[in-house]
Amino acid sequence: ATAVAFDVLFEGAGDVAGDTRFELGLFDAGNVVLGSTVERTDDPRFREARKVEPHTPFAETAAAVAGVELPPDNDGVIRRTWLTLEGRPSLALGAYGVATGDHSLRDEQGVRLIDYYGPPRTIQTVSLYQALDPEQFLPPDFFRDRIVFVGASQVAAVNAAEVKDSFPTPFSGGEVGYTYGVEIHANVAANLIEGRDIRVLPPAFETLLLLVLALLASLTFIYLRPVLGIVALVVLEVSAWFVAYGAFTGADLWIPVVIPGVVQLPAAYVMSLVWYYLTTVRERESIRRAFGFYLSPEMIRRIAESPDSLRLGGEEIVGTAV
Repeated sequence: ATAVAFDVLFEGAGDVAGDTRFELGLFDAGNVVLGSTVERTDDPRFREARKVEPHTPFAETAAAVAGVELPPDNDGVIRRTWLTLEGRPSLALGAYGVATGDHSLRDEQGVRLIDYYGPPRTIQTVSLYQALDPEQFLPPDFFRDRIVFVGASQVAAVNAAEVKDSFPTPFSGGEVGYTYGVEIHANVAANLIEGRDIRVLPPAFETLLLLVLALLASLTFIYLRPVLGIVALVVLEVSAWFVAYGAFTGADLWIPVVIPGVVQLPAAYVMSLVWYYLTTVRERESIRRAFGFYLSPEMIRRIAESPDSLRLGGEEIVGTAV
């Protein structure tokens, strides 16, 4: 393996003989990344943050020490990650740096979107007993030229309460369970190796784009009659999803499509229906008032249903008068 990253905390000393063997193993491998974290306690009365570091001899012997924390969004879903936090690399970046020797990304600030490769267990996973005896249970050179992440991972966790270190991702929901942190780190490392970096539009440009789209859609629906409007709605909906899909797959660019597709376009069409109804009713009432004393009710109804029939000119027909 080019690097071995542990999503496991080796805090404090243990058995002396075991610690010595592990320290020697770290030294011989020379490519092991150990995890650290910050345990936070949020209580109404106090807040506490405590760093959890690897046992000092382990930290000094390992190739790197990296953070294993994953920042959740407000809904608890892991969509983003930071590459560095308070000067310390994430587990994925630490493993990537040890494997490739590329440390240029350590200056990156903020968070980036994770380009997940699929639901849980998309990243190839083997059991501990297989890794301890690869000659018997794994193909030859199975770990060669690979970054190996070590951590807790079962088939799938239904929720975070079911097992520690499992998190919801954009793929979670329905029959798809939560993803373990070790596989999330592996997804990020794979993104770094392949140079996959999902970019988002600047906030100001994104806001402007949404406003312009809503305005153009409203004007289009108002100009068209309801039947043509529903056709235009379908075309715009499909186009929005195709453009977003093409930008994401072709340019790693995330374009907001849920708000336009689910909210803005349907709302604009409904508003155009209300506008059409109000203007049509008002126009027909005006026609009834204007011609009520001169034409029959049937003729008024026909004119109200087709105001274009009031245009100047005439129609030449062949008829017989008796």
